[in-house]
Amino acid sequence: MIVKERGISMELQVFRCLKNRMVFTEKEKTYYINLEKGYLGELKFDELTKNLVDDCLIIKDLTLEITNNIFQIDSLLIFKDMLCVFEVKNYEDNFYFQSNKWYTLPSRKEINNPILQLDRSETLLRKYFQAHRFSIPIESKIVFVNPTFTLYQAPIDLPVVFPTQLQHLQSTLKSKRGTLTTQHTKLAKQLYDDHMVTTPFLRVPRYNYESLRKGLECRGCGEFYKQWGEVLLHCKNCGDFESVEAAFVRTVKEFKILFAERKITTNEIYDWCRIIPSIRLVRLLLNRYLNARGNGRSTYYEFP
Repeated sequence: MIVKERGISMELQVFRCLKNRMVFTEKEKTYYINLEKGYLGELKFDELTKNLVDDCLIIKDLTLEITNNIFQIDSLLIFKDMLCVFEVKNYEDNFYFQSNKWYTLPSRKEINNPILQLDRSETLLRKYFQAHRFSIPIESKIVFVNPTFTLYQAPIDLPVVFPTQLQHLQSTLKSKRGTLTTQHTKLAKQLYDDHMVTTPFLRVPRYNYESLRKGLECRGCGEFYKQWGEVLLHCKNCGDFESVEAAFVRTVKEFKILFAERKITTNEIYDWCRIIPSIRLVRLLLNRYLNARGNGRSTYYEFP
């Protein structure tokens, strides 16, 4: 069974909220693109494991802390006799391995060795199990899901799964059958309970309220709507239509993601959305879809 579904990381959520409201630097743009690629790669890996729900416990996107060290695991599968840890990579094109280092081709630029990241996660996971008195064998692998990926000069004993081996990996995981016990369930619950929803280290652009572009974005192309409609919003750029309620709620959620410390008030959202014709209408929509707190001028709103 799936113990924990995959969520969109807070970093990626922030970047998505900012991408049409500010101009990224080249470094920020590259990092954002890599976040999107990484998330798509993880979803592709999830497709490989979706039929394993009867034979194992699946925890996706797990972040833990042990001895003041935070580590993240893309996918963790608990089987009867072992635990499998997978680091998912959506690398594209050609790389080569030499003297325990990884390089891109044809530029020959050295990149961070993903094996070191895998080793660190496994080491910290073992420490976590020792602290909680769990004992189970761990098998860790990096899974490359992009069909364009090639690693030249790869040693045969590298703990990796190449794109051409994904089908074999799926068959191997399906063969790991066995009855799970209450100990497996206890382990999964402990991991789920200790998952860190937020972490103190977010790599996001610097931004402030005043510098961001205000308005409601088209859900399709990202352009800002030019005109409010009674029922629907029409994007002049791509031709898409969206209900005013859906666009409004989505935009308020973006406000809360970007400014978690600020209260959702009528005046704040009226300014944030810009094209809504009146504060009265903003108040009506907030009361319809959020929960009001306080009274009079001190009223603010929270999502259910």
